[in-house]
Amino acid sequence: MKKLLFLFFFLNISNIFAQIQKHEIQLEDEKGQPSFIQFAETKVSSELNSVKSFLRKQYQINPSIDFKVKSEQQHSEIKYQKLQQYYKGIKVMFGEMVVSSKKDNLKSLNGRFVEITDLNTTPQLTEQAALDAVLNQIGAIKYAWQDPVFEGMLKNERQNQTASNFPKGEIVIIEKNMFEEQPTPVLAYRFDIYTLNPLGRNEYYVDANNGEVVFTNPIMVHVQGTADTRYSGTRTIETEQSGASFRLRDLTRGSGITTWNADNLNVGDNYNTSVHFTDNNNNWTSAEFNNANNDNVALDAHWGAEMTYDYFWQRHNRNSIDNAGYALNNYVHLTNGALPWNNAGWDGQRMLYGDGDGATFSPLTSLDVIAHEIGHGFCSRTAGLIYQKEQGAINESLSDIWGAMVEFFAASDKQTYLIGEDICISADALRSMSTPNQFNQPDTYGGTNWFDVNSADPGNDHWGAHTNSGVMNLWFHLLAEGGSGTNDNGVNYSITSIGKLKAANIVYRAETTYFISTTNYLQARVATIQAAKDLYGATSAEATQVGLAWTAVGVVPPLPTSHTIVGPTQLTPGYVATYALSPYYNANNYVWTIPSGCATNYCWAILSGQGTTSITLRAGSTGTQTITCRAYYGNNLVASQYITVNVQIPNTGGETTPCLPIAPIYGVIYPPNPCNGGGLIAETMYFESIVIYDILDE
Repeated sequence: MKKLLFLFFFLNISNIFAQIQKHEIQLEDEKGQPSFIQFAETKVSSELNSVKSFLRKQYQINPSIDFKVKSEQQHSEIKYQKLQQYYKGIKVMFGEMVVSSKKDNLKSLNGRFVEITDLNTTPQLTEQAALDAVLNQIGAIKYAWQDPVFEGMLKNERQNQTASNFPKGEIVIIEKNMFEEQPTPVLAYRFDIYTLNPLGRNEYYVDANNGEVVFTNPIMVHVQGTADTRYSGTRTIETEQSGASFRLRDLTRGSGITTWNADNLNVGDNYNTSVHFTDNNNNWTSAEFNNANNDNVALDAHWGAEMTYDYFWQRHNRNSIDNAGYALNNYVHLTNGALPWNNAGWDGQRMLYGDGDGATFSPLTSLDVIAHEIGHGFCSRTAGLIYQKEQGAINESLSDIWGAMVEFFAASDKQTYLIGEDICISADALRSMSTPNQFNQPDTYGGTNWFDVNSADPGNDHWGAHTNSGVMNLWFHLLAEGGSGTNDNGVNYSITSIGKLKAANIVYRAETTYFISTTNYLQARVATIQAAKDLYGATSAEATQVGLAWTAVGVVPPLPTSHTIVGPTQLTPGYVATYALSPYYNANNYVWTIPSGCATNYCWAILSGQGTTSITLRAGSTGTQTITCRAYYGNNLVASQYITVNVQIPNTGGETTPCLPIAPIYGVIYPPNPCNGGGLIAETMYFESIVIYDILDE
């Protein structure tokens, strides 16, 4: 058997190289076939039929394969022809040969031949079915042919009013697993598909028999460079080649991301004088950009904006801040007049970054700061929160949340819940989402460090926008990571983690769906609970933890101002009547009960005097009686209020006056029992519904 194999291999090689000398073969492919021949002694006519005959003999090509001239050019005495391979009249993709000739003889031959012996060239799928299959896989938000402006531009460019970006299928042959050891030729439809959201253009090859995408070839070529960022190490960035150099411009994400050198412009100047950062080889090294001007911060800004775009696209299926590919422009090296600018900002259209003063801050282009600023742009295109008081604090917190999530997404080795830790010189960070008090922010609504939003003086931060954001920051941290403790109101809490991804999904839905320009903290509580119910179910653990996390930071709904205990208006001895609060107060997991029955919920607790759990209503008593209503969570008192109860129970006469206790849970009325040695009342007793009103803070 081994001898036969050897004989076959020897004969095969002999046939291949019969007409050419071994030293004329410059390169062989993975199958041992000549892929580059430099003719020195062998004479082959450059006439097309002669070239075809040579190819058939050297590569043992079957008669169904043909070659056609694809292109031709002349340079001095040398003619170059590119030959396209066909099988039964169908183009064979990436089967090409290049022949050069001089004075009618071949000088060289190189290329790639696709071996095909027996292939059915009748498609089983229609063109439309194949297109549907590939579009379903791509799942783009918007395609070029769906945009009238883009379509019109193509018609004008081609001077053809029938021109369209709509993909037209072409039947071709292509190798499946082309770059593997055993590629397989298949019949396929080739589609040129241009997507606008996200931006891209590719050739897709769809198996004409089963709809499988067997190969994708990018048409819109992206340029990737290597950047030595200041804060995040060496990263890959998208750039644009311009002439012989490269610049910080990325056209692969939305309508583009560009990073500009403001070159010490004052904040608010005309940014049109800004210039591009450039590099001659697309390797943006520290040796070049970690210079006296701190030009490496531009690399952080560019990469950070790309990662922020990618986070929103990959995690929330959002195309830039407006979901329509909004172009993101970074401007670095901004100053404050003659002074360094210790700040970064979103000006309503673009991101602005100062270089810091070198004492308090280094240049303000860390990943979380960049995502924070873009987050403001995102908020402006969604909730549109006004920037003052509680709304401003929520606005700031949302940006901190996105800064943390982008940092976790792109650089999980960093400290997710510290904001600005990379840029701070004189402090550990700007803010901590897990311990807001550490940086003089409140961790409880209205608690320590809370800026009074009703103050006549807004301070220099729009009534505490960067201060009071600590409340929502801690809420998000507790929701994502879990935690326990006691807030400034003395309320003990224990929150179970739902994870970063679910917590971020809830915030994203609330911000894009329910938040409006005037959403305050209590409204944010209701909106995020509803968002959690939308995503995970009305009775889900996620919705429960959202409510409990808000309670942990002191954002709780107010007690009702009036309730009626509804039930029968007459009671016969031996009869037990159940009375319920109307409306029963169960908003956002906030229910009331007595301490002993309140291990996991909020409930009503009716008490008279100290330490008792019922009041005594004697037969014949009329008028009003003031009692105390206390609210508990677990065994912890969280509220205490006066309640006035209207009661009327007629006295029937000379019997011994009994006691009629009102049970504390849901207004259950127990039958009369002996009191002060007295006996039961035989007659039916009548009384009014009990009305609770005039709730006042104790």
